Amino acid sequence: MPKLWKKTRDTKDNTDLQQVDLSTLAIASPTVLFISGRETTDKNKTEISKSILFIKKLLKDQPEVSSMPEVYSWSHSRQLSRIFNMAAYHYFPRHAYRPSAKKLAQGTIMPLVSDAEGNPLPYAEAQEKLRNLTLFGYSAGSLVAQEVFNASMKMMKKIGYKPEEARKLLQEVVLITIGTISRPTKEENRFTTISLANSDDWFVRAKNRLMHPFQRIFSRAARQLKIRQVSDNSLLVTAAARGRIRDRKKEPIEIIENVRLPRWSLSSSNHEARDYVNNDDQHSQVSRIVSHALINAVTRKTTLTPSQLLEPVASLEGEQRALYQSRIAKAQGIKLPVS
Repeated sequence: MPKLWKKTRDTKDNTDLQQVDLSTLAIASPTVLFISGRETTDKNKTEISKSILFIKKLLKDQPEVSSMPEVYSWSHSRQLSRIFNMAAYHYFPRHAYRPSAKKLAQGTIMPLVSDAEGNPLPYAEAQEKLRNLTLFGYSAGSLVAQEVFNASMKMMKKIGYKPEEARKLLQEVVLITIGTISRPTKEENRFTTISLANSDDWFVRAKNRLMHPFQRIFSRAARQLKIRQVSDNSLLVTAAARGRIRDRKKEPIEIIENVRLPRWSLSSSNHEARDYVNNDDQHSQVSRIVSHALINAVTRKTTLTPSQLLEPVASLEGEQRALYQSRIAKAQGIKLPVS
């Protein structure tokens, strides 16, 4: 059965990993919930531990982050039913959710929008509380996060929220997904969302061919970075992981501390986290996008748009800042003023 986990210390092993009782979870400060892919299973505590450290590494020593947010990881079971859950969601993306997604929504979203008796909170109070929650979905986790939205909508309406009111409130939650295998172009006006999908990510392409072969999110020429607004509060970021690689014989390059790009080859899946999360401006088209979005998310005090999540953080200065802004603007089809 899927579980929620946290680490009591920032050790590299899993000796300090603790299971969290969802019924006792109280989100009262900036919190990141990592929902990972197939390897982060209930029994694979090493991967669970790594997933938490992955988020913390992105936020550690960042000047904008005054204190480390609470970071949790959601694990998966190895049940065959997950395949059927994926199929159900892809055919009914507006309504489908698995029991574990409902359980997660009950433990994270519902306490932020209802009181102890299960009554709706005043709108402004619920709005402020929901701003503490940031979801980070990787691979299959991107689909689970969307199921959490579907379950939350249903439960919020059941306790008395009007549909448009519930949807508006849930936009206060930020969702960042990488290696996205949900359906970004069908997921309109949900959480405030930034989805990243490499056009040469084998898992993403396989999902497209299997689940909806006639409505793929990539064109054959989708190699250059493109940022497309797919709803009022969601952006889809597409690029080729190998689109900027010129010399495949170069040695691996460190992109964030202790994480190095591999030598690219046909055997690479382009689905690993490092294909989406790095600071390698020379070789990666999506360099810095995820880290800036995550920092902006956990430090937000007001409602942010997806474009505001992509803005460079204050500590990025000089030429690096100008190059990042230029790359993002070009990908959105925006012409920056000449300085």
